[in-house]
Formats: sequence, structure tokens, C-alpha cells
Amino acid sequence: MSSDLQKVPSPPWLEKPAWILAVLAATFGVLAPNLYNGFVNYDDQLYVLNNPLIRELTLANTWNIFTTLQVLGNYHPLTVLSLAIDYALNGLSPSVYHLTAIGLHLMTVGAVYIFIFQLSKSYFTAGLTALLFGIHPMHLESVAWISSRKDLLYSLFFIGALIAYQYYTRASKHRGLLYAACFGLFVLSLLSKAVAVTLPLILWLLDVYRGRKAGRSIWLEKLPFFITALAFGMVAIRAQQSAEALSDWGDMPFYQTIFTASYSLIIYVGKAVIPFQLSPYHPYPQLPHEDLPLYFYGALLPVAAALGFLFRGKPYTRPWFFGIVFFLITISPVLQVVAVGNALMAERYTYLPYLGLFYLFPGGMLWAGQQLKRYRAYFPRLTWLALGAYLLTLGSITYKRSKVWQNGETLWTDVTEKYPGHFFGYANRGFYRYGQGDIDGAMQDYNKSIELNPYYSDVYNNRGLLFKEMNNFEAALNDLNRSIKLVPENPRALQNRGMILSDLGRNEEALRDMNQKLAMEPGDPVAWLFRAIILERLGRYRDAIRDYDRLLVMDPGNAGTYFFRANAHHQAGDPNAALSDYQEAIRLNPGYGEAYAGRSKVLKALERYEEAYADALKARELNIGISDTYLKTLKVP
Repeated sequence: MSSDLQKVPSPPWLEKPAWILAVLAATFGVLAPNLYNGFVNYDDQLYVLNNPLIRELTLANTWNIFTTLQVLGNYHPLTVLSLAIDYALNGLSPSVYHLTAIGLHLMTVGAVYIFIFQLSKSYFTAGLTALLFGIHPMHLESVAWISSRKDLLYSLFFIGALIAYQYYTRASKHRGLLYAACFGLFVLSLLSKAVAVTLPLILWLLDVYRGRKAGRSIWLEKLPFFITALAFGMVAIRAQQSAEALSDWGDMPFYQTIFTASYSLIIYVGKAVIPFQLSPYHPYPQLPHEDLPLYFYGALLPVAAALGFLFRGKPYTRPWFFGIVFFLITISPVLQVVAVGNALMAERYTYLPYLGLFYLFPGGMLWAGQQLKRYRAYFPRLTWLALGAYLLTLGSITYKRSKVWQNGETLWTDVTEKYPGHFFGYANRGFYRYGQGDIDGAMQDYNKSIELNPYYSDVYNNRGLLFKEMNNFEAALNDLNRSIKLVPENPRALQNRGMILSDLGRNEEALRDMNQKLAMEPGDPVAWLFRAIILERLGRYRDAIRDYDRLLVMDPGNAGTYFFRANAHHQAGDPNAALSDYQEAIRLNPGYGEAYAGRSKVLKALERYEEAYADALKARELNIGISDTYLKTLKVP
């Protein structure tokens, strides 16, 4: 084997800088269908659709974004800020978010090209590595899934830091500026996703690759990076803990996590070459607290053997050493040694790590072609044909699978096809179908999910809401009781049960549920609204008004809250306060028909009949049912 695979010559026509233009065009071509996709019910609600942090692009809200400890268990303020910019551009139009994602991916592909050219001094190696990075099906999830914005951002800044570092190590001038650029890009990467903490180790790996001799100055220049990585790592752990993001599989004995990590590692490597069994969700093969399947225990031996071979320290393994160790370092935080979430592995986790494996591909292919030439002169041509067919296959898979991310139906149907014996895909497809009004389809999916796993609390909560929709309140309460029994501190189930109990007139029980919900999630405005409604039904109008006051502190421009508080003031016998709130609701929303109707009743109570009559006519104009009998009572005596 050659002493350095990157020194194997490639055809002269491939050693051109214009390679990058073809790479970017091909990448955009295979990802273009994503521009027509929408949001999916897989974290998009919490990251975008229902995320108040992205609703304003102001200095005050930017400060709020950066001081919020966690969003879905992650501290990634730069990611949230990028979503806020998209929202400012065009609200909740999904095409804007997808266009931004594709743009970030193209920028990252360009950064890969520059970084690999720095390493190899070969346009062919840089171009083919960037092309694989751009069109590989395993990278689709990071681009197609709006909630995976953090992977795109952190990788872009991460590779940018590596580029700056290489300039720094070679420069004779402006070294301080280049060092600051490297460190600044590192911080931006950390602010996008905490797994960027691996960058100091990659800087060490670059030193090894370049033959920089380890010395005191070398270690001192890395010290700020390690300290910063440690600080962000601690923040990331705190964020995960505050969101209770550690999964039920987190109780797995540590020795078993070594086997699951080894198994995942083998699958990730295999999918880099042959992208098989692609899915938006890859579950654990067992339920929590069940034993691992036997085949997991066989994964450690090949991994140990491969690592032993890698670290033999032979000089000719330097490119292989860099590529494989880059992959191992960057994939290590997401191997689920500490289980986060309920997925064993995820395709988005390979976004940056695959850079190391893709770097090996061009040199390996050229070396293989050179060896085959010894047997038949035309064999190298066959190698190029095989490469072309392989790249076309990768691109076509990515293009076709982009449509999987069109909506929740297509997404979770793909999961149920890949894992028909797992409950999670059915549960989420049922939730999407419920939101689309497909009651029968949602019920079938919920029933199937419960059949496969009768211990999943959320699906009972969701089926309970479905039964409520069907006016089967007894079945709804049974499901919500089951959900809460499985997870006593389930805030959504408590809130939903509270509202059903209130609809059934059991308001004292409903209030207990809502109090418990608010003790767990005091920042949820919907819960405050529901509790205020329950308090009104109990005749506790002053208490309800205090809850509405709290809501208006949280969202001072909400016309609906002013309307509800006006109703409570009216019921409490304070018509002047009610009138003030109705007027504010109408000012905020001039088309608020219910507010005109409510104000009309207050004005009538104040014997201001002409104004009450005008409001009643306005409410009728806005399609609010105002009877002729009521209008007759408003005629001036």
C-alpha cells in the first residue's frame, strides 16, 4: 500500500478548482425537493411553530434567547436566533426555513472543499469528499428536518475553525488574528450545538497529521479551547437535566452501553458505504429495562480489532489514522453511552463525523484503480464508471427520500414501514392524523401503538383527546388516568384530564390537576388560561382575574386574554373594569365580534343603550348571533 493515499495521481482534468461549482450544483439539485416540504410533528412544533423565543427579532429578545438555559434540552442560542431570523423574514412559511437549511448545507460543503484541499493539496480529493458530503443520503436528515438546524450551524463553524487553525499553524504573519478567528468560530459552533466540544481534540489530531511536535507552546495554545469546551459541556449537561431529556434507557447498565455503542459504530460505518435501512427514527430494539438482543454482544470484538489495527502506529497509516480518528472523536458524544432521547442512533448524528470517512474515499479509490491496472489496462476505466454509478445512486436516493420529509404523514409512514413492530411511528402518525381531522386513521394508529407497547404514557394521553373529540368522556378519562398512572408527573395528561373533568362539572378535581400542572410548568400560558376558566366555573372570579393578570404579563398584546378578563370582571360585578378590558381587546383586534357583543352587555348594564345598540349591530355584522329580542331591549326609553 502507498505511503500516502493522497499522493496517488488522479486524472489531470479532475485537478481543477472548478470542481466545487459542479459539486454545489449537484448538491442543490438532489436537495431541491425539500423546498416544497412543510413542517413535521417531530420537534418542529417546539422549535418553530409554538416557540415564543423566535417571534421577535429585537435586542431584548436576543438577550432572552441567549439567557434561556435550554430549548428541548439543548443550550443552542445561535440556532434559535437563526430560526428567529427566518421567522422575521416570512413568519411560518416552511419554504424559508428549508431554503436557509439548504443554503447552510451548501456553505458547509464549500467549507469541506477548502478544508480537504488544505489537507491533501488535491482538487480531486477535495471535490469528491465535498460531493459525498453534499449528496450522501445519511446527510439528508440534517438538511430536510427543520429542527436539525443545529447540526448544520455547528458543523459549518466547526469546519471554519479548522480552516482558520490550519492557516494559523502555517502563517508567519497575523497569527494572533488567525488564532482569534479559530477560537471565535469554535465559540459560535458551541453556541449552535454543544457537541462541538470535540474540536480541541481535532486540533490535536491536525497537529499529529501535520507532524507538529508536541511541546509546551502547543499545549498552551489549546488550553483556552479545552477550558471553553469544559464550560459548555457542563452547561449542556445542566440543560439536559433541567429538561429531563435523559431517557428510560439511561438506566441501562454501563457495560451494556459499551455494546450498544459498538453496534451503532459498526452500523454508522456500514451506512457510510451502503446507506441501507434509512429512516427518520431508529429505535432501540428492546423496551426499557429489557435485555439487549444477543447480536449486540457480538459487536465489541470487531470494533476492538479495528481499533487495535488503527493504533499500531505505522507511518503509512497517517491519512487513514486522521480520517478514522476524526470520525471516532466526533461521533463519540452521540453514541448513546449516556442515553438521551429514545432513539438508538440517528442519521443526523453522522453529519460532521462522516467528513473523516469521506476523506478516505478518493485516495482509496485511486489506489484501487492503480492496483487493478496491473491486471488489465481497462480496469481503471471500470473504476471510474463504478464511481459514477455509485454517486448517481447516492444522489437519486437522497432526491427520492427528500419527499419523506414532506409532512408528518409521509415521515411516520416511512418509520412504520422500516420498523413495523415498533410503537413510536404509529403513535406519532396518529397524532398527525388527529391534527388533520382523520379520526379513524388516528384511532387505528393509537390502538396499534398501544398493542405494541402498552406502557407508553403519551399515546394514552393522545387517545384520550381523541375520545373527547368523539364525546366519549368515560373512555377519555380512562385513557388519561392510565397515562398519569404510568407517568404521575405528566403535565400534558394532567392538563387534559383537568379540562375534561371541568367539562363534566367536576371542577374541584379539575382545579387540583391544573394546580399540579402549573407547579411543574409555571411558564405555560395555556395552563394559566385553563385554570382561570375553571376558577370562573367555580365562581371564584377574583382568583380567575389574577390568573388573567399573570397571562397579560406574559403576553401583554393578547386580545383574547383581555376578552376573558373582561368577562370575569363582568361576572364579578365590576362593569367599569370589564368595559376597559373589552375596549382594549377591540383596540388590539378590531374584528373581534365576541368582544363587541360582550361590551354591548356591559354598556346595557350601565344604561348606555345607544352605544350598546351600536356594539350589538357591529357584533351581528361580524357574524356573532345577536337576537332581535336583545336588540329591542336596547332601544332608548
